[in-house]
Amino acid sequence: MAKRGGGYNPAILATPVIFDNQGLAFPDLPEAALVVGDGNHRRALAQREERMNDEFIATVHRGLTRQEVFARKTGINEQRTIKPAERFIYAAEQGDVTAVNITNAVEGLGWEITYERAPGGLSCTNELTWIWERNHGAVVGAIRSYEEIWGRRDQRAQARVIKGLGAFWIRYPKADMERLVGAMRRAQLSVDELYEAGRHENEILPALKGVWDGVRYVLATTYNKGLRKRTEVLTVP
Repeated sequence: MAKRGGGYNPAILATPVIFDNQGLAFPDLPEAALVVGDGNHRRALAQREERMNDEFIATVHRGLTRQEVFARKTGINEQRTIKPAERFIYAAEQGDVTAVNITNAVEGLGWEITYERAPGGLSCTNELTWIWERNHGAVVGAIRSYEEIWGRRDQRAQARVIKGLGAFWIRYPKADMERLVGAMRRAQLSVDELYEAGRHENEILPALKGVWDGVRYVLATTYNKGLRKRTEVLTVP
């Protein structure tokens, strides 16, 4: 399909790539399913132009395993950026110890690693890995507290807030979960509002190391509100 204002340029748009599911590379889909490997933007454009019934030329790969599909996708269109969650899931399937352990920890809490944000799913694999490398237990603390405060809904700022929660549990491993959850519920901050508050604190406090640290700072100061015993107060920043 030609672009508006110009013809088809194969140097810019290569032939779409389709994978069938005969090898059950996508176990959650029927065997007869066809999955777009490269060409989703063109599919969206065709849908917008109401031309989904048009015939088109495509390269179809048949009977591939999940590993073979991933290997093909990483080689498609060098300009395509492979999402961190996609690499992480592939690494876990290949037996990478860190990826497997993080996946097990996430699934042990009733969540799952997903390619995109989804209810009950986490695609923030870079952030989870960052937390895991510093304190395995902080991954559990971050996910548990996130769920207790906001539930399992996917939110725009989820990744940054998960990292901030992880930083909180890394720095304050003996903090009281119930206290944090109660304080945050009383504050009535949404995930996105907490992110914005953390971004603001990061801009005005030189000691903070990034937005994630600003989120950690907001969590700690919120936790401290109303505490009278100095032994229970968290040190900030």
